[in-house]
Amino acid sequence: MKKRDFLSLVDLSAKEINSILELSQKLKKEKKNKKILEGKAFGLIFEKPSTRTYVSFDIAINDLGGHSVTLPVTSL
Repeated sequence: MKKRDFLSLVDLSAKEINSILELSQKLKKEKKNKKILEGKAFGLIFEKPSTRTYVSFDIAINDLGGHSVTLPVTSL
């Protein structure tokens, strides 16, 4: 799969979504995913307030070595 920005599921084919899910299962099983996001930064934009979603994304990104910033929708 070529590198491109992920903005919406509708931008991906069923084959691409399947590929992402298969890779995630493989990484989880092999436990080689410790710091695969090291040096990467992610901007998170949530249209609706969702503490559970925000916290799960923030923790996952940080656990994998990345850094996240939450941007308010009003600033766009």
